[in-house]
Amino acid sequence: MFIEFYVANFRSIRERQTLSMVASPTDKLLPENVIDVSLPGLSKTKLLKSAVLYGANASGKSNVLKALHFVDWFVQNSARSIKPDGATKAEPFRLDLEGRDKPSEFEITFVTEGIRYQFGFALDAKRVYEEWLYAYPKSRPQCWYERKLDRSTGDYKWDFSQKHFKGDKESLSRQTRPNALFLSTGAQFNHEQLRRIQKWFETELYYLPLAESDPSVEWVSTANMMFEQEDTRESVSTLVRDADLGISEVQVAQRPVFEEEIPPLPDDASAEMKKFHPVMEAAWEALQGETRPETVWLHPVAGSERSETFERGQESAGTLRYFAVLGPWSEALKKGAVLFIDELGANIHPLLVRGLLRMIHSPTENPAGAQVIFTTHDVTLLDKGIFRRDQVWLTEKDQDGATRLYPLTDYQPRKDESLAKGYLAGRYGAIPFLRGELAL
Repeated sequence: MFIEFYVANFRSIRERQTLSMVASPTDKLLPENVIDVSLPGLSKTKLLKSAVLYGANASGKSNVLKALHFVDWFVQNSARSIKPDGATKAEPFRLDLEGRDKPSEFEITFVTEGIRYQFGFALDAKRVYEEWLYAYPKSRPQCWYERKLDRSTGDYKWDFSQKHFKGDKESLSRQTRPNALFLSTGAQFNHEQLRRIQKWFETELYYLPLAESDPSVEWVSTANMMFEQEDTRESVSTLVRDADLGISEVQVAQRPVFEEEIPPLPDDASAEMKKFHPVMEAAWEALQGETRPETVWLHPVAGSERSETFERGQESAGTLRYFAVLGPWSEALKKGAVLFIDELGANIHPLLVRGLLRMIHSPTENPAGAQVIFTTHDVTLLDKGIFRRDQVWLTEKDQDGATRLYPLTDYQPRKDESLAKGYLAGRYGAIPFLRGELAL
């Protein structure tokens, strides 16, 4: 369960920006859109099941989700995938000569296994400067550990809770590289408490960058989920049939990456080809036995009980994008996981998006409390029958090119106000200001 996230000095974000899923206590509309939380210190708090981000092109709304994705990636990979002298892949705000040399900072608050955690870190391209983890098994916070870089010596100062944080602290701290997280390192060494935290990032966060990836690639995750899990296969197939796409069934199988042998070198092969042929043979051999998902799409033939088989490449980009969403969407509903989607409306009809959101907001369809946070330009979704006012977030850039993220509730729109009209009229900001021939 996702509660709150803040980021500073990352891509187009300069000053600290916060995205919160805490529901406004004064907004009583659409009670099915919130989750009643029963946790120490949060007994009267409600969390939102969804949030939508609007803003002009290049305003930074995608960067908010990319910041979340970076945290997810760095937690999972900093200890096992980054080389000892490798870059952290941090991307500071570059339109400020001072800011580009300062650390980027991230903090995420979430719930797993019934306990609230607050985890954060600060880093630049070469090393981590700070890292901290707090737990709330009771109403008061427990600081499990803090790590701070002494810039004068280049050494870290460690502060561990002797009472609440178990295991060999000294050994793990020595094993932690400057460009890796202590959380990731501890999870690699199967530290029970830290592994539990990392597992949330591995299994309960999904990120779909629909705005920037090829729909012919996105479908792979859903295809794998269908192949591996019968319940996901059934739910995805049902959602495809119900979407009026003219598809009666989607079948998934795992095919060999290469079914044929590597062709022999021709007699007139060049010296360059002969030089690299052993490398090609080794790569080909390494892929033998590897499989890839393959989907077959069945379309009913009018006036008969037969179905015509279509290959994936014969389906529309919109169908493939919708299919790409369905696997993670179904998994999120099943697990109560968190799904971040950049441009949910990309090639997907607004009515299909409404149907998916209805599932998220439905207590029957979403008993586990799944959450979805997404960006879109589709203003038809700014409907008081779909979203509460506290579910809508906006992004815009200031005169220095820095992103500002703020909730619609800052403008206190009336309960009966048309949010779509108000947004397009510029009442809440976060729209492009067109000049010249583009001016309306």
